[in-house]
Amino acid sequence: MSRLYFFVLLVLCYFDSHSQEIVPGFLKSPVPIPVYISGSFSELRNNHFHGGIDIRTDGRIGLPVVAPADGYVSRITIEAGNYGKTVFIEHPSGITTVYAHLDAFSKELTDYVYFHQKAAESYEVDLTPEPGKFPVKQGDTFAYSGNSGASRSPHLHFEVREGKSNWVINPLLYGLDVKDDIPPVITGIRLYPVGENSAIEIEYKGKSSTYTRRYFNPVNVAFYKSGGTYRLSGVKMVKVYGNMGIAIECRDMMNDCGNVLDIYKGELTYKGNTIFAQERQHFSLDDTRYINAHCDYYEKYYHGRNFQRFFLLPNNKISFYTNVENNGLITGRVYDTGNVELRIWDHHLNNVAVEFQVTGTNIKPEEFPVKQMESYLKLFYYDRPNYYSDSGIELFFPENSFYENVNFVMKELPARRFTYSGIYKIHKPEIPLQTAFTLRLKADRLPVKYYSKALVAEVSGESVRAVGGVYTNGWVEAKVKNFGSYAVVVDSVAPVVRTVNFVNGSNLKYAKDLKVSIYDLLSGIKSYKAYIDGEWILMEYDKKKGLLTHRFTTLPDGNEHSFRIIVIDNKDNVKEINLNFKR
Repeated sequence: MSRLYFFVLLVLCYFDSHSQEIVPGFLKSPVPIPVYISGSFSELRNNHFHGGIDIRTDGRIGLPVVAPADGYVSRITIEAGNYGKTVFIEHPSGITTVYAHLDAFSKELTDYVYFHQKAAESYEVDLTPEPGKFPVKQGDTFAYSGNSGASRSPHLHFEVREGKSNWVINPLLYGLDVKDDIPPVITGIRLYPVGENSAIEIEYKGKSSTYTRRYFNPVNVAFYKSGGTYRLSGVKMVKVYGNMGIAIECRDMMNDCGNVLDIYKGELTYKGNTIFAQERQHFSLDDTRYINAHCDYYEKYYHGRNFQRFFLLPNNKISFYTNVENNGLITGRVYDTGNVELRIWDHHLNNVAVEFQVTGTNIKPEEFPVKQMESYLKLFYYDRPNYYSDSGIELFFPENSFYENVNFVMKELPARRFTYSGIYKIHKPEIPLQTAFTLRLKADRLPVKYYSKALVAEVSGESVRAVGGVYTNGWVEAKVKNFGSYAVVVDSVAPVVRTVNFVNGSNLKYAKDLKVSIYDLLSGIKSYKAYIDGEWILMEYDKKKGLLTHRFTTLPDGNEHSFRIIVIDNKDNVKEINLNFKR
């Protein structure tokens, strides 16, 4: 731990005005067992960086969660998906700690939450108790770990935020006792010619001679490890004409933990000078979607690989980059040779590096391949709003929707039996977006009776995924976050509601709970309410399983009781079930 403590002290003054002072040892562990990490801070996730750390709970639900420092409960949220059951604790130092995917709260928090759930007749709530209403001392149990929300297995998601902002801080900088002497591993190296007139030549060492291959598109390079350094296999020299960028695929692991984690820090140097660095001390959750510029989205989409760029796309505003020169690009100059080193560290400063030589080269214009110019409808600039319209479609992209300029393409596909507009293949799904765009589709085949049931959906063969939207004056408008094929469809079908552990007339004398399965075929569940003998009851919603559960809190009385449940989807289709049971 001494190396980490020393490093933390060195970086305290580095934080900008968003940051709180970090005091190593201020936060103790929030669990009463040794800390093993199953998800690291800023880890690469779909469309976002991980905002905290995931702490293993030995696969158990119900492990006590304790306050890591004095403070008070400032917020409690319950969601069917996302973070599930969550507690926020505000500390006098100015930080707020967050605990997500919980199974249950302490009794006083449970009573407080239930009071508000009953008043709102809603499982999902977002509560802000008065400051100091629920004080906690370091080590106090205030909740129990679980698997609620979008969690896929039992664990505790733990965050540190700067006050009430959306800036998150790496919790490991507070000195949590985590063992790690395993360095990161590099699993891929990718070189990019950047710009219209750039190319890469790689001079390979053959058995008896050398040979050169020229690349005008990104290329993955074979490599091997020698000690703590990775080197390019069989490569004598990398030659650059124009500009070159570098990306690596990597992973990290910790002692006694089989989970694949991510790095903490990286630095790219050329001829001994830093041209790009990243240090993941903190970042804003509002900017987390820039991960799609940080990584090579094309490789992620088609091959499932996470190559992390050590150079900038034009619209990449990630806050944890530092010392960026020439956007992290290496510019080839004839007869100018230098050493490239890309070094990465984990949270405990275990590190490895990639090293290779680069020199400039000269390529005559006539040696570049003749590019087949792809026809496109319009050039969209990343740094300004963009608009496109045709007879059946209108598109509006806010400023900074793209990470770089886009040659926009679109194609109208044949309508399907279930669509009420043309199907429009909008650009390319391997091109990511930073912000949602407005999509309007003309629905001139839509019957009047379906106006309120119409929505935009992504269509792929017979598969339909709802996006949402509203019908207005002959058009259906929705906000869309990804490129794909879209059309107007109709949801006029009520949700599916099935009782799981009882039927009409069941005797539930020995039952501990009632379970009901709910799901919707298209637009999704908007709300539900359930009643026993006319009184609202709490039914916890596990969205990933589509399961509602009511736990009995009273003893059996041998009487017959009525059960009623009403489920509504996002297009206001309603399903109601009424039945009786004995208990």
